[in-house]
Amino acid sequence: MTLDELTAADFEPHLGSTFTIQYADAEALEVSLVSVAPMSYDPPPGRRHGFSLTFQSTLTDRYLPQRVYTITHAALGTLELFVVPHQSNQIGFTYEVIFN
Repeated sequence: MTLDELTAADFEPHLGSTFTIQYADAEALEVSLVSVAPMSYDPPPGRRHGFSLTFQSTLTDRYLPQRVYTITHAALGTLELFVVPHQSNQIGFTYEVIFN
């Protein structure tokens, strides 16, 4: 499946599961999918409805900068996604991915 074909429904069954963000040659960050949220607009005819994914990390001393990362998941495989640091909280940092 290509990125253009992915929908929120592809991710919803994986809420709470672990995804791995490869951020250096030998370093990876495990994050949990905590939210799949539809965008609040109606897409043009023939286009998918936009959605966002929010991931939670437990890394507290630093965060990953925004850029494209290789993300893997046991069921969804390997994806190249643009990841943006979202906010810090008591657990660590959250990251957001938006599909338009």
